[in-house]
Amino acid sequence: MDDSIATRIPPVTADAAAERVTAFLRTVYGWMFVGLGVTAAVAYAVAGSPAIMQTIASNRIVFVGALIAELGLVFYLSARVQR
Repeated sequence: MDDSIATRIPPVTADAAAERVTAFLRTVYGWMFVGLGVTAAVAYAVAGSPAIMQTIASNRIVFVGALIAELGLVFYLSARVQR
């Protein structure tokens, strides 16, 4: 009795594989849309508030902290992408 993995996994048809790829891409583009929407909302709020613009432009710690937080978020999400 052959108990290899190839005999236990049913074959995937080309249509089923294409459907899975399409569903995956739809999910990816959905998350990209949400991310761009959040970015746009934050940019609109920051650009509409002279106080926030002044704080970011004049305080080097806030500026560098925002850059580090952004990179940290990117690295964190990149590490979790497989889960």
